[in-house]
Amino acid sequence: MHNTGMLFTGLVSLLVSTSALVSGLFIFKRKKKEDENLTAYSYFLVVTGVVWFFVALELFASWLGYEMLQRVFFIVDQFFVFCTGPVLAYYLTRKMFYKRGLATYITAVYIFAVILAMLSFIKYGIVEGEVTYFASKFQPNEYAFAIFVCMLAPLLFAVVFDSVSRVVRWIVSKKVTNPYSFFYSLVIVVYLAIGIFDEQGLIANWGLVFFRLIDAAVFLMAYLTFYFQHLREEHFLEDLTT
Repeated sequence: MHNTGMLFTGLVSLLVSTSALVSGLFIFKRKKKEDENLTAYSYFLVVTGVVWFFVALELFASWLGYEMLQRVFFIVDQFFVFCTGPVLAYYLTRKMFYKRGLATYITAVYIFAVILAMLSFIKYGIVEGEVTYFASKFQPNEYAFAIFVCMLAPLLFAVVFDSVSRVVRWIVSKKVTNPYSFFYSLVIVVYLAIGIFDEQGLIANWGLVFFRLIDAAVFLMAYLTFYFQHLREEHFLEDLTT
């Protein structure tokens, strides 16, 4: 099926992948070794970049008419989609509660959920989605999607709560402290909110392209947030030594 719209969506998905991978690798290489939060955050971005790389391959396979290859890329893509759950669970738990043991326990629960989701794909397979000009995609079965929602909902609630409580503290204290942490959370909020609808196949046509461009933009925001944070810390250290 040589569909120009599908090719275009594949290229946009490749852009999302590049944005996430570059941001994740940039943060990983330049963060402080002892900063476990940013380590987990960079892992989230890298895994997400891998997700969108396989989404792009899936679309290219569909564009070329290789349905079996498209199915394979979709399954691999879904594996990495679910793998973002444990990484995000660890990051948010460490960020909010500062307890490595609790973060490890919750991450283990999420890894178990990933295993259940993969087993559901083995037993119930995948569902063929609606063919549109911009996407001919498969969808997860109802059991896998239910697991996806159960994994994502607590994460979305946690990151929204963290962001809102941070803004409230700023308003009460009339002082903005560590704005970088807020923008890291904002990236996750936007991505997860879009992800709920994208995973279920509710976004279609030009809306699909538009929201994937937003994904690319928010990952670029993660890159810029870390860049300016890193720049400020370097200047702060220079001021201390002069």
